[in-house]
Amino acid sequence: MPVPAVRLNHSKTCYTWAVIRGLGYASRQWCSRPRATRTMMSKSQFVLVFLLTSWGFAFELKAQSPTYRSVNSADLLGGYILNGEWIEATGHVWFSDKGVFFNFNLPSARVPMLVDVANVDPENIRRLKSTCGSPDQFSGGCRATIRGQVGRLDHRQGILMQDQGILARDIQIIPRR
Repeated sequence: MPVPAVRLNHSKTCYTWAVIRGLGYASRQWCSRPRATRTMMSKSQFVLVFLLTSWGFAFELKAQSPTYRSVNSADLLGGYILNGEWIEATGHVWFSDKGVFFNFNLPSARVPMLVDVANVDPENIRRLKSTCGSPDQFSGGCRATIRGQVGRLDHRQGILMQDQGILARDIQIIPRR
């Protein structure tokens, strides 16, 4: 004689599962749907949602402004600061027809560092040009704080420079006393 098949009551199993997990009233609505429409998220759907969420967080972190580390200008000019670091340094800056330059102070005999101002606000560049314009470091310029990233800059003709330079994001002129 054949053994009668035992039918499981899926609704009862569903309600028990939902109560154990504390889903309450929402579980009744979910369990009352046909079994085929109650499926949970598949692994591939979960992975896709996880990757999209992670990707969004990664872009959000990149959009934040960098944290600048205050460094001694002598360490910066001496090459002791690694490329890629976000720094803030105060020193003597001048704007000439060959570019923007940074040095420890006005009478310094140290070779100056080139400053790339492509990412600086145009208003700050105009102010820097009018206040700190000079053919060389000894006949003009001004004290300023530069915020940016240390990195390798392209060599320009006629300028004997170090490999390192400052990719400036902001330059603030310090008023004379």
